[in-house]
Amino acid sequence: TYQWYRRLSGRDSLLATTGSEIHILNNWPTGTYRFFVKIADAGCVSLNSGELPVNVFALPIATVFPESIRKCEGQSFTLGTTSSGSGMTYQWTGPGVNTTMPSPVVNDARKGINDGNYILVVAQNGCFSKPDTARVTIDETPAAPTITGNSPVCEGGTLNLTCMPNTAAEYRWIAPGLDTTFLPENVNVVAKVTSDDAGNWKVIAILQGCVSKVSDPYLVQVRPYPRISPDVDTSLCQGDVLVLKATADLTDVDWTWIGPGMFNMFAQNTTGAPAVAGLYSVIAKTMVGACADTVDVNVVVQPPPKIDTL
Repeated sequence: TYQWYRRLSGRDSLLATTGSEIHILNNWPTGTYRFFVKIADAGCVSLNSGELPVNVFALPIATVFPESIRKCEGQSFTLGTTSSGSGMTYQWTGPGVNTTMPSPVVNDARKGINDGNYILVVAQNGCFSKPDTARVTIDETPAAPTITGNSPVCEGGTLNLTCMPNTAAEYRWIAPGLDTTFLPENVNVVAKVTSDDAGNWKVIAILQGCVSKVSDPYLVQVRPYPRISPDVDTSLCQGDVLVLKATADLTDVDWTWIGPGMFNMFAQNTTGAPAVAGLYSVIAKTMVGACADTVDVNVVVQPPPKIDTL
């Protein structure tokens, strides 16, 4: 038989007597111990064996920090731990990661590739910790939007801007003067536009805090309305020729004169003979943008005087 002892100061402590040359000790607290064995056979006991010193170490604890990581596609993240100590080693495993670095960095994270559980096990003095887990979530980064709109727009009109795709939760519209507007939809309606609204518009899509690249610029042109100055003799005698003239502060405009009796002439200057009394309208419309202005003139035709007696 085998007699298993623990060496203590001043005395020895018998731990167990077995019929096997192997004896297993479980769950001993941290510390340094010395053990020896004696063999008993036919009533005789051997001398003490040589002593076996045993060091029992505490299990290291793996602690990940942070436990939860949330990033956007294209960003990097770091797997961290607060576990440290002399001689401690690390083992991280997870989607695309298998490393002994204590704080590995994952660059250019991709949804469906780098999201998931990352497990850390630490080792110290030959003892391995229980695993701890960091959960990584990768959110989709919206694609850079593309803007369409109704440019050119007449001054004072309505500018309608739309960007696609329309899958984001919020849109950051950037005006030519760098003013920023946040809207929940992919449509931006700007009423009563002025020359300040002319220039390059841009937009950024935002989804779950993830920000797209800035869109390509969309050029908005704001066209002014022509200002018309009619030149018409509004008081005529019966049988006179009506002369209709007008000027505008803009060039490259189309002209139309409209008057009584289905009078309709597509010219800047025109005539009517004989003159017909009534309301005449002159319309000037820009060839680009179709910005039109209208001015009315009232023409009065006096009948000739009547001679009653001679």
